[in-house]
Amino acid sequence: MGAVEFAVPWEGSSAQAAFEEAVSEARASRRDRGYRGTIAAKHGFVVARGCPAGMAALGYARALEDASEETAVIGGPAPLVTTLYGDEECAREAPGRYRVSGGAGGPHYYRRVVTLRMVLTPSQLADHEVWSQKYGPALAIPDGPGRWVFCGLAAE
Repeated sequence: MGAVEFAVPWEGSSAQAAFEEAVSEARASRRDRGYRGTIAAKHGFVVARGCPAGMAALGYARALEDASEETAVIGGPAPLVTTLYGDEECAREAPGRYRVSGGAGGPHYYRRVVTLRMVLTPSQLADHEVWSQKYGPALAIPDGPGRWVFCGLAAE
């Protein structure tokens, strides 16, 4: 059985209140199709401890989703890293150009660039462990006063 990634931003007076409301909303919207593949499949949450200062909660959720092991150095463990990409406008002849968009001022050309490369710290590894459990709790990432992003894997 597979798993589906989810990231649900929600507001509430507390993380518990926000989680309960998000689960209730997901259950109400999927009443006839079951709860699998959504936050409604989760029985609880664990508050994230590793979100870097200044990083948006949805960005951290995406970083955890994209984390993978690097090639191991012989005799050593492979670190878990995440790499996030963005678009950068470039010249038409630039190496790596992959996208063109029209619009005001003629065509615009873009290439993909690394915006963040992060080797996960022990607290981020703990967050990733919670995020990756499709039958476990959701990960709750604080996103400012009264705001949370609940994320993780949910069984299909």
